[in-house]
Amino acid sequence: MPILRSPRLLAALAACALVTGASAAPALADSGHTVTNTVTQHGTWTEYGDHDFCTGETINPTITGNSVMHVTYFPGGDEAWGTFTTEGTATFVQPSTQLDFSGRVTVWGNFT
Repeated sequence: MPILRSPRLLAALAACALVTGASAAPALADSGHTVTNTVTQHGTWTEYGDHDFCTGETINPTITGNSVMHVTYFPGGDEAWGTFTTEGTATFVQPSTQLDFSGRVTVWGNFT
């Protein structure tokens, strides 16, 4: 199965981290402690606009699996870091050949 990359997943997770940090910051601004949030997801979703590394074609894989994201930040500062893992099965149709692809998928990433 061609390798998948998901820039939209990275952007969504980074946005989630920023929103989480921004919403908690006013309430905890004076604590000086780190805050860690963990978000888990289980189910089926479609990643629109991914790319097949082999052909460069845009694909829309449907993934059934689990996703876990951890974000840690200082409420009184601008430092944040996080990590995420998504694993499961994926299926997609390659546009140029109309062939169906399916298999296991694991995506891991981090940001600071």
